[in-house]
Amino acid sequence: MGSAVQGSPFTPEQLEYWTTHESDTRVPNIIACATITGFFSTLFLGLRILGRWWQRNGFRLDLSDWLLIVAWVFFVTTAVAFGLMTPYGGGRHVIYITDPYMLQVFAIVSEGFYGFSMGFLKLSILSLYASIFPSKTFRLYLWIVAVFIAGWTLTASLGAFLQCVPIQKAYQSNLDGYCIHFGQLSLVVGVCNVVTDFIIIALPLPLVLKLHTSAEKKLVISGTFAAGSSAVIVSIVRLVYSLDVGSVDGSWDAIPAGYMSCIELCVGFLVVSIPVYRSLYRKLARGETGGPTGWSYNVKSDAVPLRPTDAASYPGISVKTLNDGSHINGSGSDVAIGSKNTLHTTVASSDMTAMRRETGQGINVRADVQMERMAYRNGAWVQVPDEPGSETTRPY
Repeated sequence: MGSAVQGSPFTPEQLEYWTTHESDTRVPNIIACATITGFFSTLFLGLRILGRWWQRNGFRLDLSDWLLIVAWVFFVTTAVAFGLMTPYGGGRHVIYITDPYMLQVFAIVSEGFYGFSMGFLKLSILSLYASIFPSKTFRLYLWIVAVFIAGWTLTASLGAFLQCVPIQKAYQSNLDGYCIHFGQLSLVVGVCNVVTDFIIIALPLPLVLKLHTSAEKKLVISGTFAAGSSAVIVSIVRLVYSLDVGSVDGSWDAIPAGYMSCIELCVGFLVVSIPVYRSLYRKLARGETGGPTGWSYNVKSDAVPLRPTDAASYPGISVKTLNDGSHINGSGSDVAIGSKNTLHTTVASSDMTAMRRETGQGINVRADVQMERMAYRNGAWVQVPDEPGSETTRPY
């Protein structure tokens, strides 16, 4: 390519190409992308909250829901800033930029808030995992991944906000200040983004395989968690487009990466909410009302959920604790006990966040959950009272 024109950072070939392609524009695509992804992300979040409402018979959100709401706020800001670049030259070739300062400001906001949105979205997934699988070892892994994601989020966002100081340095190289190699940073951030996506997808699969249920149900549950692979595909495509970030014609070349950022986050909102949509499906497709959901846990050492149980017939919430090799067939239960020394507890609750357990001989349930402690003695199930005294025999 020829040398730059005197007084211009562009070569004659570049200027000639841009001049002959004056009509090139990606402005309609930018507006459409920001609008459509903004609408569907709002729809996905709204359906999730509605599903929670039916599931819990009231507006009660857990940590994963609030983290997702924060991610949505950042995403809306990202999409709006992406669209607001267009009046200043976004989506046009660089020589047609009308206000480089405002273009750079909105580009920085869009790029920086993308990092925050993606970070909180990933943390929402980890929080959802923690509410489903109470294994101490598994939660340790979740914390390790969460710390890495927090560092990734700060790197991606602060790197975008501080890519050029002052902002004018991005388009006026003779000013005092500095600019980082933002294209290289985008590549590293994109690679880490894809890697963490794969890790998040793989994390729950070993625990799913331990569920005491049919192979078909295991496949369905695994498929639900693995649905995140669709977001990984979008992340990989975005990574390819991020190679063009930082080019000399950034107002044109970087736009496809912006498309993929919006699409990636929008798909992420859907993927994160799929496990919560089950109550919506039951309500709309089967006409069922939201009911409590139970999980079986083997609490001999490290609590691992064995299988979900249908707790629709439970009057509110109940807990069944067994400590021998029996097999019970009762309302809402079909639980095989592993060994004589294993304490096995079945908890039915409409709010999974209300269920908290301490490892040991017994179960500790807080919030709105009522507890029944049962022991198998002399051929019958005996209710163990909280206070010392006589035991009431209640055959199961």
